[in-house]
Amino acid sequence: MTWIKLTSKALYLMDGDRYLNKVDLESRPNPNEQSIDLPISWFKSPERPTGIVVALKPQPNRPQR
Repeated sequence: MTWIKLTSKALYLMDGDRYLNKVDLESRPNPNEQSIDLPISWFKSPERPTGIVVALKPQPNRPQR
């Protein structure tokens, strides 16, 4: 199952407990910018994300279905 995890450092495309790809948020030209450019390819693949997790605080658990 693939899913998306958003932290203060990066946006991750996850597969279970490992990340497949990430968008680094700390190296953006304007780190205070509220919008994120999502890789559209993540949503067009046969293994597109089935869930989204927003981590406001670090959490060791992965999302439940």
